[in-house]
Amino acid sequence: MPNHVTDDIFALMHALETGYRTRDLGALDTLLATSVSVTAFGTGVDERCVGRDAVLAQFQKDWALLEAGSVELCDSTITITGDAAWVMSACTLSFRIDGTDGSATGRSSLVCVAESGTWRIAHWHISLPAEI
Repeated sequence: MPNHVTDDIFALMHALETGYRTRDLGALDTLLATSVSVTAFGTGVDERCVGRDAVLAQFQKDWALLEAGSVELCDSTITITGDAAWVMSACTLSFRIDGTDGSATGRSSLVCVAESGTWRIAHWHISLPAEI
């Protein structure tokens, strides 16, 4: 697979990080696929989103709970086949709640689809590993 395809997916991931950190719902909306129903899972039991509106509402719910928050995707593995790609990443979640800063290490997976030459997010799963 040409390097520019991988670079395009890394650019999509960076735009996702930036849009979340800056709370730019419009920018995040442009990253979501239009050719398939977009879905997402979060860490919370109730964080199961089906459809673009539900995913965007989850971003807003997160922001209502956090004074500041960011997601940094790292150590990513990208697999591409045709017009579909999936990305497995470690992630760092940083947040401020009630004036107190915190962070957690999580996991993320993205499913991306190519739409008219642009990679978009079809599914995002982000969670914190359970300690047993």
